[in-house]
Amino acid sequence: MEYTTLGKTGQTVSRIGLGTEYLINTPRANVVSVVKTALDAGVNYIDLFFAQPELRENIGIAIQGGRDKIMIAGHLGAAEKKGQYWRTRNLKISETYIHDLLNKLKIDYIDVLFLHNCDKENDFIKVMGDFFNLAKRFVHEGKARFLGFSNHAVPLAHKAIAHDEIDILLFPVNMAGASADAQGLFRACAARNTGLIAMKAFGGGKLLKKETAGVVISLIQCLNFALSQPGVHCVVPGPKNVSEFSEILRYFKTSPHEKDYARVLQELKTGVQGECVYCNHCLPCPAAIDIGATIRAIETRTGSIADAASCTACGACVERCPFGVDVIAIMKSGQR
Repeated sequence: MEYTTLGKTGQTVSRIGLGTEYLINTPRANVVSVVKTALDAGVNYIDLFFAQPELRENIGIAIQGGRDKIMIAGHLGAAEKKGQYWRTRNLKISETYIHDLLNKLKIDYIDVLFLHNCDKENDFIKVMGDFFNLAKRFVHEGKARFLGFSNHAVPLAHKAIAHDEIDILLFPVNMAGASADAQGLFRACAARNTGLIAMKAFGGGKLLKKETAGVVISLIQCLNFALSQPGVHCVVPGPKNVSEFSEILRYFKTSPHEKDYARVLQELKTGVQGECVYCNHCLPCPAAIDIGATIRAIETRTGSIADAASCTACGACVERCPFGVDVIAIMKSGQR
């Protein structure tokens, strides 16, 4: 494992961390084995924004005896409704879910408290007002150590890191989003010594298809691109089992040739804007559809697409999607 200092926090962080989104609804034994594999490999940063009770409890079991060796990130505004992810701006509910996180993990504090998933100007005003004050209260009470901001939009990310009390930014970093604006944001993080955690390094798996825009892209190239960007301290891929995480950890043993992404970047012509990356930030669905899984099934022709027929075209998912995906059109295509 390789390590670096996470910006102005002064904390030592592993260059590869652990995202946990694909551990949701998997058996306890799988969750524990993935987390323990990560810790044994020297991973010391775990991001947990899902509020599903079983996942939180399982991770709590997995980290027993190792709390002092890891940084744990939680998200203020990430909740759960009928088993589905739910982004809420209700202060009381948000506070309850942070207390629930501490209780389920059996810990006294979280290391990083993210202001969760803020991509629009009107939401930014709310988040950097009441939510920011609530987050600072958690820090004052010793229940959080550092404050972070999680989003997908470059202009608002710039505004967030301009706040001196925002220590860390969680932002998508991948080859599909290799724009001058993104590069400017990463350089701004480096200049301000703001910690930068890279999410969606594989574009939700889109970049790892056999061919993307006629270009073959490897997992190793994706990781190297993310870790090579200015200001990036740590990338948090989300493996669903030990086998996938072992392949991710192989990054540190690969040659410079295998890591080289220059040719891929030159040839890659399309991005993930307008394409679903299965992140489920569009949830909760009033019809209880697992939107990410259903779209994946429609696009890959694998798995069940039966839920597509339940879509009422209410548009709530389209409004929430940070990537501008026409969810309703995709659902309709699955009903044919």
